[in-house]
Amino acid sequence: MMKQKKHRKIPALAAGTTLVAAMTLMASCSTDYEDKIVYNDIQQPFQQNFRKDTVAFDKLPAEFAKHILNLSDPSTEIVGKADYTFQTNNLISVKKSAVGDSLVITSWSAKPVSNVTLEMYIPEADEYIPVAFFETVPAFSRFSFKPSFIGRRNVWKKKSGNFVSFLCPYLDMNQMKARLTSDDEHFKMLQKIDAQWNCSFSNFGWTPTVGESYNFREMRPIYAREWVVILTNYAYMMTTPEYKYVMANFKKVMGGDLYDNEKVPFTAEKYQSEVERFKAKKNFVLGQTSPAYGGLGGGATWGITDWNFYGHYASFSGWES
Repeated sequence: MMKQKKHRKIPALAAGTTLVAAMTLMASCSTDYEDKIVYNDIQQPFQQNFRKDTVAFDKLPAEFAKHILNLSDPSTEIVGKADYTFQTNNLISVKKSAVGDSLVITSWSAKPVSNVTLEMYIPEADEYIPVAFFETVPAFSRFSFKPSFIGRRNVWKKKSGNFVSFLCPYLDMNQMKARLTSDDEHFKMLQKIDAQWNCSFSNFGWTPTVGESYNFREMRPIYAREWVVILTNYAYMMTTPEYKYVMANFKKVMGGDLYDNEKVPFTAEKYQSEVERFKAKKNFVLGQTSPAYGGLGGGATWGITDWNFYGHYASFSGWES
């Protein structure tokens, strides 16, 4: 049972001084620390002392900043690895480090993004606070840092004008929430993506000794990069007005309707339900097939052959030439 909290009477300020804010001082960002909450008398108006970190990727120690999906890396670097799983609706992610109180930012964006602010919801403040600024988040990168507000008492001026003082002894991501904001145009495009696809990589049984007759090939990072680009473009396409128009006017645009497996033509309701189904939560495992196959798979398995990884960049009047 949580202990009852006692509030002390706050003394009046000196004559002519207006009390800007009178708030209890809260000590923790986690219910684990509820018993250590301390309330202090406020003798003078608060001044904000919250420090926002400025983090530069190229100035971090090498062990805290790296590029991912490097072209020379083997498939063992990425296949079946939890930290090499990406979500199409969260291509620049923020997570807590496995050890310690660092935040790990991973960008699956194929382009760098600029002027990015990391905001975190702090329960005591009951609002999002800008905790870090990144001038640039490089393409296909991962870096980590420990936020300065952890382990120190902070005073923050809320949007209401009131002040709150809090101490977060550690990162509690069960209570806190993270989000990124930016005026970067590419970042804005990524933020529009609402297809909830969780994607990972696999060799699908390929090994260096299986021989050329095997259906799959090694899923190296050079191909993984292109998989990310293909799925990013596909998912973004489904956010555009053009896509919505086609799906609402399919017969008019394409000259005929789509049919289900029973050869029943789609109704307007069916087109709309398919639009929503396409974007629903799904898990996909991505790989590279033998040149003998343009693609293999179905359901959660997606495999395409090597020329598909570069053929999607050009618009041809006919088939590949």
